[in-house]
Amino acid sequence: MTFENKLFKAKVLFVLSLFMLSFVSLVVRSVQLHLFADERIANMGRQNNRTIHLATKRGTIFDRKGRTLALSLKVPSYFVDPHIFKPTQAEIEQLASLFGVSSRKLLKRVKNGSRRFAWVSRFANPEIEEKIKALDIAGLHYVSEWKRFYPDKELAGQVLGFVGYEGKGLEGIERYYDDQLVQEERSIATKKDGKGRTIYSEVAAVRAKKRSTHLALSIDANLQYILEEKLAMGAQETKSESAVGVLMDPYSGEVLAMASYPQVNPNQFSQYPMQHWRNRAVQEVFEPGSTFKIFTMAAALEKKALKPDQIFHCEEGSLNFGSKAIRNSIQKTWLDPEGILKYSNNVGSARIGLDLGAHNLYKAIVNYGFGQKTGLDFPGELNGLLSRYKSWQPMDVANISFGQGLGVTAVQMVSAAASFANGGYAVQPSMLVKSKEEIKKSKTKIISDKTLEFIHKWMFAVTQKGGTGYRARIDGFNVAGKTGSAQIVDSSTGRYSNSDLFSSFIGFAPLEKPKYVLFIGYKKPKQYRHGGELAAPIFSAVMSESLQYAGVKPTLQETDNMFMMAQEKPENDHKKDSIIEGKDNLQNLKGLSLREVLSWASGQNFDVEIIGHGNVYSQRPDPGSSIVDLHKVKVYLSSSLGETKI
Repeated sequence: MTFENKLFKAKVLFVLSLFMLSFVSLVVRSVQLHLFADERIANMGRQNNRTIHLATKRGTIFDRKGRTLALSLKVPSYFVDPHIFKPTQAEIEQLASLFGVSSRKLLKRVKNGSRRFAWVSRFANPEIEEKIKALDIAGLHYVSEWKRFYPDKELAGQVLGFVGYEGKGLEGIERYYDDQLVQEERSIATKKDGKGRTIYSEVAAVRAKKRSTHLALSIDANLQYILEEKLAMGAQETKSESAVGVLMDPYSGEVLAMASYPQVNPNQFSQYPMQHWRNRAVQEVFEPGSTFKIFTMAAALEKKALKPDQIFHCEEGSLNFGSKAIRNSIQKTWLDPEGILKYSNNVGSARIGLDLGAHNLYKAIVNYGFGQKTGLDFPGELNGLLSRYKSWQPMDVANISFGQGLGVTAVQMVSAAASFANGGYAVQPSMLVKSKEEIKKSKTKIISDKTLEFIHKWMFAVTQKGGTGYRARIDGFNVAGKTGSAQIVDSSTGRYSNSDLFSSFIGFAPLEKPKYVLFIGYKKPKQYRHGGELAAPIFSAVMSESLQYAGVKPTLQETDNMFMMAQEKPENDHKKDSIIEGKDNLQNLKGLSLREVLSWASGQNFDVEIIGHGNVYSQRPDPGSSIVDLHKVKVYLSSSLGETKI
């Protein structure tokens, strides 16, 4: 082969090799593009697409009688792409005026760095929707969202909780039942067109639609109002740091009213300190003090460690632990169990607890539901504080016997006391209305009839003359109850404060056939600090009005009422009675019939909302309030006072 031929053959092989190499490279690249995602393209996609979540419609929350407590309302929200939105100064001023913000604040919202999305106004007033459309401002987009609305404002605020900007439940019932209440997730999907401009596609559901669940709470709005009104009245007059109250049906365990003070309006929750969002009945622990004695004494009776006719030496200092002696607020020398409860004697209660023994006392406490969650359908429920009995010293047993040295929640207290009112059966507390089948299922007897017979008698004595709960009495009804005035640990010293108390009262009525069980508690009141001075009269006021609202007939004749409440009305009741009425003050409507209320309402310059039927038992604002600039009055009627037909 000549040199020329060899050179020609080498050139052909070189060209073929280049051709094959190019072909293989094209095949590899093609496979790569088809089978594997390109990171650069993926990044471009992420930059060009964005999802903005919207507040969605949620199920309505009702009270047990069908009154709306929370609902979703359709409102407009406005947004822009700050890179495209180029309003004139006049347009900014027009929008600022309609949205109720300053032009400077509005400009700051729509000119924000490199963002391609900005809310101009979220959950805007629907009344300005047509005015905004009439402005026809280029680049201003509109979308419908669902705003959560609580028509009764502060009523049951900490129970209902609230939702965030994207419609997700953040606190309370809204949080616990979030999955049931939410209807669908909605969002705005953004894309880029061929020239790189943002395109807002239609609002899309990113989760399959489902029917939202409406909730029927066990709460009765009228009972809730009664409890909140009286609880706040006591807190304000005694300058208490906080207060809590729970009203329960003792047979079903349904929570009928649950109140925390200070109150919160969930429509404007962000304007309140976070600690006020807390449902204190479930999410706050306190030492119960002497209200706990009823559980110690019941446990001792059950274990036959206490005889009803037993006599105890209860003089102060008769029970010493080293250098420490147990103190009594009322000095007595010898007392039987009824006297120990009636006069709230710590020495006597400690002696009963020591006779019962640490193990038996601990088992009884756990059996009543303390030291563990009750299982209430509410988020953030606390266990309380209960140490293991094996670590208890005699002083610990003595202290726990009269309610110091352990921590409980209000819902634990009222659930345990419900067993005393319903014939000795454990109850499962609930925030929803229960069916009859559910109520029947949970019939577990934990207290014998014989024990209940004595405990009822002794708790009744507490509310009789000389008893610490004398001010809890109610005209026409026998009341069973117990006061508590627990010391509070000073967080700065780690020791019990010499001045701060937790003032409380727990009880039920009517004694013969209890309708309600109620717990009232005040933290750090500045005056009327003891349970018998503060919590007992508030218990009486709440229970009395609740029984009247429910139409429960008095079980006593007027002549049977040995102790008339009027003889010892607390100071706050006197103030309520001295309402000033004048042409500029709201009339006291209590007792008026529906016909009379309608006649009165026709002559007023403000709206009147009538709730219920029968006769007026309460109104809001209170009688005597100024009617200058008043827009609305709510009037609550109950058939218990005698219904008038119209």
